[in-house]
Amino acid sequence: RNRKPLEAFAQASQKKEYYNPLVPTRDEQGHGQIIACLLPHVQCCREAANLLAVRAMQHLGEGRVTEAWQDLMICHRLGRLMEKGGTLIEYLVGVAIQSIAMQGEIVLLSQPNLNPKLLANCGNDLQGLMPHSKIADKVDLTERFTMLNCVQYTSQMGMGFLNGLSGEGHIPDDQTVLGTLFSRSTDWNVTLKLANAWYDRWTAAARIEDIQARELTLKQLEVDLKNMMSEARETMWLNPILSS
Repeated sequence: RNRKPLEAFAQASQKKEYYNPLVPTRDEQGHGQIIACLLPHVQCCREAANLLAVRAMQHLGEGRVTEAWQDLMICHRLGRLMEKGGTLIEYLVGVAIQSIAMQGEIVLLSQPNLNPKLLANCGNDLQGLMPHSKIADKVDLTERFTMLNCVQYTSQMGMGFLNGLSGEGHIPDDQTVLGTLFSRSTDWNVTLKLANAWYDRWTAAARIEDIQARELTLKQLEVDLKNMMSEARETMWLNPILSS
């Protein structure tokens, strides 16, 4: 039952590129946000990775070492391809799929009395994997545009749109004093510049090659963001008064 779909994944893993268009679902008013785009294929690929790993262990347990390695390499290549998706979710799932493959590879390569020629071929296969994608590219493009899209909808629909994103439900701004003041007093050019500046910093930090320097820069970015949030909370006590 699983053989035919796994063959399709094996063929897919041989591709050099990966493309998944982000198509937002639209509400009754025709609005469609990037953040609402569904990614159902991501879970399917992860399930396929688990199936491939299970089949690889079955092959290994029954002495078919070459077949076991082939399944693990399909899994590994599939993970590298998934990394090339535009979103952080696809990148992270791609990393998770490769982790599944590597766990199986460690088990296989730990077997005693493996053929030296097989080991050499395994090493060549691993060296021949396509290069890793850059997480900074996901932040700089898709994640940035998702944020900008949310800002645009907030400018059009008001603070109620933000409430909807948090799961509280969309309350029309004209029903609250705070919402009216929020929509009338906000300079959205300033908002967009400020948000873009944060993504510029995030992208630049993610592109730092030195691991320790990158971690320190990201930690400082997190500290600065928390400080900004703390400053914003100092005025949040006004919300109940303005919205009452």
